[in-house]
Amino acid sequence: MIPQPKSITGPVRVERHDEDDGNVVYEVWDHGPGTYHMICAVSEVHCDNAKAEADFIALAMNNAIGALMVIERSMKSSCSVSSKHEAP
Repeated sequence: MIPQPKSITGPVRVERHDEDDGNVVYEVWDHGPGTYHMICAVSEVHCDNAKAEADFIALAMNNAIGALMVIERSMKSSCSVSSKHEAP
């Protein structure tokens, strides 16, 4: 069975995780209401700019969530306005 993807509600934040071998991993987490799960991780072993990359991922996801919320509000207000109008 393939696991279902989790919804990301935001805010998305970066957390630093120091491993026993000295490696530093920056984990990108969803801190939304009712959710707390890791989205991805960027390791300094594989990426020289791991912190900047993780911050960029979190910023992009938070911007996308914000844009979707604006669109959703806009659609709701458009629908409620149009439903109040009656045909002539």
